[in-house]
Amino acid sequence: PLPVFPAQDLTFAGGGPAATAPGAGQWSFGPTDTFSQAPVNGPNPGTATANAAANSVTWTFGSFADPADRSAVSDILFTVTASNKPFGDGLLLTNQAQQSERNETGNQLNTNTAVTQVTMSEPELTITKGVVSTSNPSGIFNPTSVAPAGVTFSQPGQPGASFTGTVNSNGLASAPIDATLENVVGNDLVKFSIVVENTGSGTNGAFDVAIKDAYDAAKFMIPAGATGLNLQVTDGTGRSLPYTGDLFGTGIELVDGVTNHPGPGITFDWIDQGTSLVGVYSGSIDTTAYQSSSIPPPSSTSFVGDNGGGYNDIDIVAATANGKQRFEIGLDAVGSGNFAFATGNGTATGDYLYAQTLVNLSFLGVPSNYVSSGPLTGTVTFPNKSIATVFHSNINTPAVMFNDGTNTITFQQAGFVAFDAATNYSSGAFTPGSPPPNNGSGFGSWTVHEPGGGSAGAYIGNTALGLKTFGVASPGNSSAYTGMERAFGAALATGETFSTTVAATSFSSGTMGLKWKTSSGPELSLFVDSGTGNWKYAIGAAGTPTDTGTAFNAGSPVNVSLERVSGNNVLLSLTQAGSTWSTTLSLSDAAVTSVEFFSSGTQSAGNATNLGFDDLKITADVQQQAAVGPSNPTNGKNIVVVTYDLQLKPTVAPLDVIPNTATLTNYAATEGGPNFLSPAGLKDDTTVTIRGPEVSKTLIGTSIVDTWNSNTQAVIGELVTYELSVKVPQGTTPAAVLTDTFTDALGFVRVVGTPTVDPGVTVGGLANINSPTLTQNGTVAEWQLGDIVNSNTDDQLHGITFRIEAVVLNDRLVPLPIFGPVNRAKLAWTNHTLPEVSAAEVRVIEPQITLNKTVSPTTAQAGDTATFTIVVSGGGTTAHNLSLEDFLPSGVTYVTGSLAHTAGVAPNTLATSGGGTAFT
Repeated sequence: PLPVFPAQDLTFAGGGPAATAPGAGQWSFGPTDTFSQAPVNGPNPGTATANAAANSVTWTFGSFADPADRSAVSDILFTVTASNKPFGDGLLLTNQAQQSERNETGNQLNTNTAVTQVTMSEPELTITKGVVSTSNPSGIFNPTSVAPAGVTFSQPGQPGASFTGTVNSNGLASAPIDATLENVVGNDLVKFSIVVENTGSGTNGAFDVAIKDAYDAAKFMIPAGATGLNLQVTDGTGRSLPYTGDLFGTGIELVDGVTNHPGPGITFDWIDQGTSLVGVYSGSIDTTAYQSSSIPPPSSTSFVGDNGGGYNDIDIVAATANGKQRFEIGLDAVGSGNFAFATGNGTATGDYLYAQTLVNLSFLGVPSNYVSSGPLTGTVTFPNKSIATVFHSNINTPAVMFNDGTNTITFQQAGFVAFDAATNYSSGAFTPGSPPPNNGSGFGSWTVHEPGGGSAGAYIGNTALGLKTFGVASPGNSSAYTGMERAFGAALATGETFSTTVAATSFSSGTMGLKWKTSSGPELSLFVDSGTGNWKYAIGAAGTPTDTGTAFNAGSPVNVSLERVSGNNVLLSLTQAGSTWSTTLSLSDAAVTSVEFFSSGTQSAGNATNLGFDDLKITADVQQQAAVGPSNPTNGKNIVVVTYDLQLKPTVAPLDVIPNTATLTNYAATEGGPNFLSPAGLKDDTTVTIRGPEVSKTLIGTSIVDTWNSNTQAVIGELVTYELSVKVPQGTTPAAVLTDTFTDALGFVRVVGTPTVDPGVTVGGLANINSPTLTQNGTVAEWQLGDIVNSNTDDQLHGITFRIEAVVLNDRLVPLPIFGPVNRAKLAWTNHTLPEVSAAEVRVIEPQITLNKTVSPTTAQAGDTATFTIVVSGGGTTAHNLSLEDFLPSGVTYVTGSLAHTAGVAPNTLATSGGGTAFT
């Protein structure tokens, strides 16, 4: 079935029925096959022809006849290779086989069909983006837990690892790293995280994983502090993952095929990418380096300063405008793909960064605003160089060694140089590692020469990793020399193999060999006996040499390998011209810390060019895996964690919601395979929300306070005082407008006193604060505050506060004598409006009048006198201009002079009218 198994012509593997599967692209007869042994008239074996349109393969055997009329079984084995084309993980592929035949009369017989299914195992990657920390302690994360249990991310701007703990699939299932951030302000630092997780069942992991990111450059900037962007790319355990490219440009691609060797021991894993060779450091060099004072000093004037860590160091030197900044990084501090620069050694625009291996020096300009910090993470890359040209020749042209998309380091030589002390050649005795002879002249009488003569400080030859042979000439004999070389540490994990190729060399006398050492002395010595030419080995410092019986043949190179098979058991092997000798040895400690390469004897300059060790490497017996490992619930190697720091610009506006999007643009099932993703890729984003302003409206009091009228009550015409406060976060709140809306019962009068503006705050419309725009008969006041700029850096809100007066209106439309007007204020600015806020209630109070009229007696006959009493009572507050009228009904005659005020407040006037029929 397509697209996994494309049909192809299959080649017959030969032989009879067998259970062994044929090789890829071949077919054979299976163990139960008898048909292939029967007499046939047609081809036997038949042809296996592919039909591209049907994606099928057909075996044609022609006609056959068996006089004995026996049954036969056709059992066919064939092997095809699954393609690397994208396919859903865990889906079933159905493979159908069909058999047909005709009888001797040509009639089609029944066709038999059989099916089998294959479950596809593919990588399946997801991506999540989140904010994991901020410099603002008031920042609010959603969800509040930004990482799985046991994982803690560092604060932005801090050097060192970006997180502790292990990010694994189990943890991500319950707590994905996808938090958003709110309540931050301008200049705050924010640490972002991108997590790529492989949940697919493919056993080889995911290859060619490419990620890119984008941030809003109008709202964010790269921090100017010592750690800068602080970009780190690791797996879920925190182990650095080498990559190439620029995260914020075309994206980064993780480097596949890198084995994480345990230290100590520098190793290079080389990945030939066709147009470039990528090498990745892993482990650390032997720290028991000899001091540089024991070594003849290099003569080149291009060497910058002394190498304080000995000749096991690579120097990284920053030369600033004043020439004072300088720092070193020794290979003993190098981790997988890391160059840990000392914090605080800054560079400036136009400065240069030097990278040197002893006398080999190269220069490059430092990008604008770059400040060196640690750790940097990247790959060692030699563009447009094949493995052969790097391993077997000098690189005289500077080549890019490190590039993280912003910073670049260039080296002119492959690898590094490491030396031991000079050897003793007195009295014809050769003692590797012993102090140099004095001979009354001191060490200075010995000189270092290259083949054919040369100046002191020159070195002879090159090996795969830049390790060099050298000669130290004895006094009075500058044309002959002896030498010794100290290589890197080579601790072996179980299943790993140390190997090197010893050059085919003729000796006039002397020996050559290797020593595996621990801190306490030699573990294993391997050398060539100068008398017999045979290889010998000895275990321990005082071990008796054992002759291997294998002669050193100068006609071809010898491959030497040491494999740690189990515990302290190692397999020593010598291979030359196709013949191999090997033996298993038990060492006291197989975790050796260094390897020494030595040669001795009187050598001519002409022969010296062939002296050395090549293809020096450590390899593992496991398959090279992709940068992103196969799915695993706990180990974290199927996880990629990308972290970096950004700083909010001071000009961000309140309540801005700033998206930040990461995209997984590529991954494949094999190195260089087709992309599993569409051109749009997989995206995920997070947001950072700027803290909003705060508006408050406070009732200060009323102008009349008495028994009838409290400080929260007002009568018509009374003044009410409010305080308005607008506080904004750091940065600019653009085009701010404050609106205060009253009900029909209140109207704006004036701004009282002088507004209070907090230190560090400017209000663009402050000059017009006393002249708001009034609408709706003065019941709505609007202040154009303009741009409010808070330049404080304390993460607190600051702004403006002022007071206003409003008057209670004589509004006849008010339906109730007592009511509470809601005084609402709101703030708006560019693209945002806050919800309205209200002050405490003010109750407007009005008079309440009650009228009661009684008569006595309540019954009477004609001519009787009846007295009417009217009682007027009030409440709430004073009633002004009160007037009362009363009218006599017909049939009743007023008794002249009986109208009188009998109690309470006396009326201003008391009169009759209408001939005693009306009273006011």
